[in-house]
Amino acid sequence: MPIDYVLILSAGLGTRMGEIGKNLPKPLWPILNKNLLHLQIDFCKKLGVKKIFVNTHFLHEAIKKYITDESFEVEILHEKILLGSGGAIHNLAKHPEVSYKGRVLLLNADLFFLISKEKLHEEAQKLNENRAVLFGMKAASTEKYNQLIIEENYLKNITKPNGKEDYVTYSGVGLINLDGLKKVDDYSNFFESVCDYKFENILVSVDESIEQWDFGTAKHYLDSCAKIFEKENSIFKQLLVNFGIDFKLSEKFYSKELNSVNLDLKGIFYEKSLVKGDLIQKIE
Repeated sequence: MPIDYVLILSAGLGTRMGEIGKNLPKPLWPILNKNLLHLQIDFCKKLGVKKIFVNTHFLHEAIKKYITDESFEVEILHEKILLGSGGAIHNLAKHPEVSYKGRVLLLNADLFFLISKEKLHEEAQKLNENRAVLFGMKAASTEKYNQLIIEENYLKNITKPNGKEDYVTYSGVGLINLDGLKKVDDYSNFFESVCDYKFENILVSVDESIEQWDFGTAKHYLDSCAKIFEKENSIFKQLLVNFGIDFKLSEKFYSKELNSVNLDLKGIFYEKSLVKGDLIQKIE
């Protein structure tokens, strides 16, 4: 079953990216000669999604300028007031072209969930009888995400982890069936206005064979950048090659000795005062 739309969530405040996040919106943090948003759009095209939407709020003009300059065929849904992840879905659903109909793939600009096109369409078939299929991911006991309580593949509750054992959390990637979704205006919580597991069928798919690359915090961004160069065999690295990433720029972008990256390959959206030379010395 084809996916009608994708919404790339890009409206976060960048608070987890440290001081640099105040000036450089997270979707525009670079990976060599491209950035997270560019690569996510490339990935959506690979999956065969009919239309791409991107929501914005913080540093909206920078993201808008980048999308315009690159002539991307995507539509921006600007949120003057943050709507939350639930409100963002409803804001998309109210779009005249959508009108609360169709299947939506929900992605985050800062996390790459490398599901295949075939697997995605297989999971989309389940939307015929369910409101959503959410993709879970394993989290270490030390991580402080919310824990999904799953029974027979259905979401039954969301709790805080006990800190003693690994658990399953929501990756932020999901398939949503908009047909018949109760309309909500303004801000709303995702698990109340979109995926209310207390009253509707919300499937959770957990497949540990699917590669996931997290760039969601400054530390995760730096660690993931390092892993790109240190891990020889990965689906993500092959995708980067296919998407036109120029690995000839590797030495200019990443320094293993300094454990740092260069955010200024194109000279845009950063402040000199936040870096020493070209390289960030440390990311907290």
